[in-house]
Amino acid sequence: MYARVTVVQGSLNKIEQGIDSFNSDGAGGQRCRWLQSRVPSCGSQGGQGIGITLWESEEARRRGGEAVEAARAATIKAMGGSLPPVEEFEVVASDP
Repeated sequence: MYARVTVVQGSLNKIEQGIDSFNSDGAGGQRCRWLQSRVPSCGSQGGQGIGITLWESEEARRRGGEAVEAARAATIKAMGGSLPPVEEFEVVASDP
């Protein structure tokens, strides 16, 4: 299994718009998750969000990653953030 992870620093007053955008656009992965902190972090003005998509194979992650760029950008824009880099990982351990 493979994962794409995006960490977003957004505006606290735009968190709900970002969540709504993620839920409506989806991320196209086998499984999609959005983690959200509603408090400022490390002296920043905004809450941090983390988007994670999981894929069955590296090839699916590669193909799917290209397909979800518009949804990713829309969610980040809705949060008032800028486009951060995407990190890609192999999932090497997981709960059943």
